[in-house]
Amino acid sequence: MDTFNGKKNDYLSIFVHAPFKSDLVRGRADKDKNATSIVVQMQLRTKKYGDKKTCIIIGGDADHYVWEQILEKSKKHKNTDKLKWDLFLAPHHCSWTFFNDTKYEDNKTPKDYALEFLSYGENKAHIIASSTKILNDDSNPPCYQAMQEYVKKVGETRFKNTALHKKENAPQPLVYTIDDFGITFEKGIPVVATTLLGSTPPRAG
Repeated sequence: MDTFNGKKNDYLSIFVHAPFKSDLVRGRADKDKNATSIVVQMQLRTKKYGDKKTCIIIGGDADHYVWEQILEKSKKHKNTDKLKWDLFLAPHHCSWTFFNDTKYEDNKTPKDYALEFLSYGENKAHIIASSTKILNDDSNPPCYQAMQEYVKKVGETRFKNTALHKKENAPQPLVYTIDDFGITFEKGIPVVATTLLGSTPPRAG
C-alpha cells in the first residue's frame, strides 16, 4: 500500500502481513486478543523512486504461530522482500512467545521459523524491546532468554530496551534517523515521534 487519503506516496509503502482470517477465528475461540495483532512492514525511501529502502517491522503481540504463517505465505506468494527489516520491534514486549510457547521453562528451544524470520534482518539491523527493564529472572514478558536470542542477531549495542534509555528512573524516547545510508540510532535530542515504537513521546514546551 502506497496510497494514503487518495494520494500516492513516493517515499513510504506499507505491507500488512497479519492478522489472517484463521487467526481471527482462533483468537475468538481461545479468547486470545494477541492472535489478532496487526503485523506490518514499512518501507521508507529518502529519494523519490530510490532503490535504497529502509524497512521497519512492527508485530504487536503476535505469537510464533502467526510468524510461521507469515513466513509460509510470504514464500508462497514470492513476497520475501516484505520480510526484510532494518528495525524490528520485539513482539509482545520481548516475551518468549515469539520464539516458542508461553513458558520458557517448558519450551527452551526457539522454533526454526522464528530464527528464520530474524535472518531477514539486514546488516547492522536494530531491535527494540518496548518493555520494563529486562532482568535475568522468570518474568515473561519481558523475557531474558528472548533478549539473548535478539542480541545474538544484532549484538548488544543495536538491541535497545526502552526502560533503560538514558535514565532508568526517567526513560527517554529512542530516536532513529533514516537517510541515504540507512538507519542510525541517535543519542541526541528526540526530534521525531516514537510512539509506534513503544516509547513515550517528548513533551511539548
